[in-house]
Amino acid sequence: MKHFYHTGLLLIFLIGCAGNVTVPQPLKEPVASTDIEKEKIDKGIYFHDQGKYDEAIKIYKEVLALNPDNVMALHEIAYSYFVFGDLKASLSYALKGLQYNSDLLGQFSFMAGNCLDDLGKPRDAIKFYTNAIKYIPDENMVYYNLGVTYFKLKHTDEAQKNFLKSLELDIHHASSHLALAKIYMQKGEQIPALLLLTRFLILEPNSQRSVETLALLENVMAAGVEKENANTININIFGLTGQNGSQFDKIEMFYKLSRATRYLKKNAGKSEFELRLGEFSSLFEFMKKDDLKESDSFLEKYLISYFSDLNKAGFGECCVYYIHQLIDDENIQQWLRQHWHEVQEFEKWNNAYEFVATKRQ
Repeated sequence: MKHFYHTGLLLIFLIGCAGNVTVPQPLKEPVASTDIEKEKIDKGIYFHDQGKYDEAIKIYKEVLALNPDNVMALHEIAYSYFVFGDLKASLSYALKGLQYNSDLLGQFSFMAGNCLDDLGKPRDAIKFYTNAIKYIPDENMVYYNLGVTYFKLKHTDEAQKNFLKSLELDIHHASSHLALAKIYMQKGEQIPALLLLTRFLILEPNSQRSVETLALLENVMAAGVEKENANTININIFGLTGQNGSQFDKIEMFYKLSRATRYLKKNAGKSEFELRLGEFSSLFEFMKKDDLKESDSFLEKYLISYFSDLNKAGFGECCVYYIHQLIDDENIQQWLRQHWHEVQEFEKWNNAYEFVATKRQ
């Protein structure tokens, strides 16, 4: 037992000093849990779920004293240390777990990547996330975290590619929408940014991030249309992708013209929210998934299909009120109270929504 813990402490020391961390080769074979070990691990998981991480860690160490080659105990102790906030200990056990040829290789790599990124070693983290993808290619969070790490390194194209892959695997992952929206904002591509921000607010309408996202949405919606004087409205088309026949390009042209109508006399006296409601309604009506082509990108197919289906289901107006539920406006709050049943139906529809990347779903 002393030798095992001494090895762990030595590994932690080397991690702190070494310039690079390499992915271990899974050359060892794990030893299956005995009934007693299974019982102890289940007890440790119970304590972990109760937030009693120190007690869980103590039990996992008991298992590893009995069986140092128990990969399930290695995984659980690495996870408990990570949640507890001891990243170096978590990384130590994750690296040890990677030495074993087991079904948990992807999870150990993912955990090691998380630890390394949080420990300020993003380039090492990328190696472990990439290794994790070999074993768990359908786990969206690996791609999302890889995207976050690339974004920190200012590798925007790689970040975008991984956020898109995360979204392909889980279209209900709010953070992937927000991360992608910020990239498209940086690139000046208005429509994907606008739609991604809207979708994020549908998925996460009442968090602190929602407050910040509403401000971003307002800025994105206003971009490119400005009233210079009583007789002149400037419309700037600066976010076009340049791709022949791009759906987002066509939508941007339409949206900016629609946005400009807020300055017409017939719209004088309308509140900002009333104007915004009209702009969203026109946008939703314009997007038709039947117009999609096989050559269109995944993001075009997904976002246009989603909002086209949303509008067809009759939730266009409800969606706009729903994403503005944090706004301190009595008219918005009254509408939400009076239409609470519709709001519930919208939430149910959204949670059940599925996307298939074909021309016609």
